[in-house]
Amino acid sequence: EVPDDQIQSNVLRYDGTGWHTVVDAAFDEEFTYGEFSGVYGFSSTDVWIVGSNILHWDGIDWTPHAATLVRTGPTSATVITLDSTLHGNFFNAIWGTSSGNLFAVGANGIIVHYDGSGWTKMESGTSLTLYDVWGSGSTDVYAVAMDFFSAQWTVVHYDGSTWQEIAVDAAPFNRPGGVWGTNAKNVYVVSNFVSQFDGSTWKQLVVPNTIYTMTGVDGSKSNDVFVVGSFGVVMHWNGSTWHQYDELLRPDGSIGLRGVWTDGKEVFAVGSSGTQAIIIRGTRL
Repeated sequence: EVPDDQIQSNVLRYDGTGWHTVVDAAFDEEFTYGEFSGVYGFSSTDVWIVGSNILHWDGIDWTPHAATLVRTGPTSATVITLDSTLHGNFFNAIWGTSSGNLFAVGANGIIVHYDGSGWTKMESGTSLTLYDVWGSGSTDVYAVAMDFFSAQWTVVHYDGSTWQEIAVDAAPFNRPGGVWGTNAKNVYVVSNFVSQFDGSTWKQLVVPNTIYTMTGVDGSKSNDVFVVGSFGVVMHWNGSTWHQYDELLRPDGSIGLRGVWTDGKEVFAVGSSGTQAIIIRGTRL
């Protein structure tokens, strides 16, 4: 259950028993502002959050990378740019192999790379908004992009030197999609389809119902993959067949799920219902 007082954009942490606010973008008077869209971490003391800023948690403090707020009075503040490469951009997702090798993607095709000391803008090859990023390693990174109004979409791939568009066997995107895999020969791209890459070719997987848009994908191994999306849909792939959790569906569209994470024992799906945040937790007995 999400705390009732959480409004606008914030970051919550689950400690095993409950959810607690760790960053509140609307009311934090120390350093940050704006909205958040993605999170990725390597440990409890090494977490990255992206949106209109990029923040890092070291176990003690949050450090902003794009800009900071300096209070000039009880109700006024001045925004100080920390990195012009980041400031003024909106990032939807972040992924990396370590905090010394990170890729953040977002609006207008922006991709930036962090080497542990500074951020560098990369040429993505697209001007579409990038919604998700994942890689099997530093020389095998995927990002998915689309434009809702024009119905254009693409997947770009980084081989360690350049980003290039790649052809994917899939129906046209109609919503922001997600990407995740176990290795370079097992990659999933989702939207109003699920397409799997085996290292040389893509193939569409037949899902229980194509009326739902899948916006998030994650797994613990090749036969333990979850996808989530519109209408509260949650589906599980065991490597050969899908199981759809019908008890979670909301045919009236009152719930939309955006992201999912699992460690193989637990699964967390996040989204919204109207103006309320929704978190669904599943466990294996």
